[in-house]
Amino acid sequence: MSVSKVTADSVVLNWEQTSKFQSVLIRYRARDGRTTIMCEEQYNRATAERVTVTGLSRRTEYEFYVAFVNSAGCSRASGPQYATTGTTVSVPRVFLGLDSWGCRAESGGLGS
Repeated sequence: MSVSKVTADSVVLNWEQTSKFQSVLIRYRARDGRTTIMCEEQYNRATAERVTVTGLSRRTEYEFYVAFVNSAGCSRASGPQYATTGTTVSVPRVFLGLDSWGCRAESGGLGS
């Protein structure tokens, strides 16, 4: 398993499919020293090789585990992968007109 595309509130988990499975079991928790409960989500995607975990807190390190479920039961969970969510959300730039010097004024982006 690997982690890709980390945003302020989501993480994409990727894996290589080595056998047939009926669903994917994702377990994760914040690594903040206070959280002891492991969240668990099951995705019924027999051919999936990635999933996006959403609803995460900003600026938080998480540990993730993946297991696969088929008619024989649940596989052993993968070793942990770690990801720290970001702090920014993409903000569209909006043209506000011209400033007092006749320059283009926009909102969004850095310094806004």
